[in-house]
Amino acid sequence: MVTEINERRLRFKYHIIELSQVDYRVFLNAAKPEEKILAILADFKEESDEVVLKKVLKDVQETAKGDFSESRYFKQLRILAQIRNLDIKFMEAMESITKYFKEERDPLYRRGEAKGIAKGKAEGKAEGKAEGEHKKAIEIALEFKKLGIPIADISKGTGLSIEEIEKL
Repeated sequence: MVTEINERRLRFKYHIIELSQVDYRVFLNAAKPEEKILAILADFKEESDEVVLKKVLKDVQETAKGDFSESRYFKQLRILAQIRNLDIKFMEAMESITKYFKEERDPLYRRGEAKGIAKGKAEGKAEGKAEGEHKKAIEIALEFKKLGIPIADISKGTGLSIEEIEKL
């Protein structure tokens, strides 16, 4: 990665710092919640993910000004937790740390729930349609059977099995 700009009237060098190499406590010691949330991307050292997540959440919660601000930071933390593959542990930490967190109020939860409901309705319609078509085929097969049409022909015309038509 480029670490300097060397143009005609502009010379600048900079050092790239990997957040994953910085101790997470450096970020937690910051005054602003915007800086504290970066702790989730830093090095947890020997501490467990759960302990660090709870510390980060608690510090952000204490420094955020108001529920709206707190909610915004928690959403940002959730995204950063996904980058570190900590999303499940993050949700568990959220439930244990904050009294305000309600999974059902989470926008991503609601979006997933809406998608699930829509998918269920679509599958239900498809099953209902298939069931209705099957009933109609049985009705037709019964009528053909009464008329004395061979069962093999009825099976070809309706798509029902020979065994199913024989049981009618």
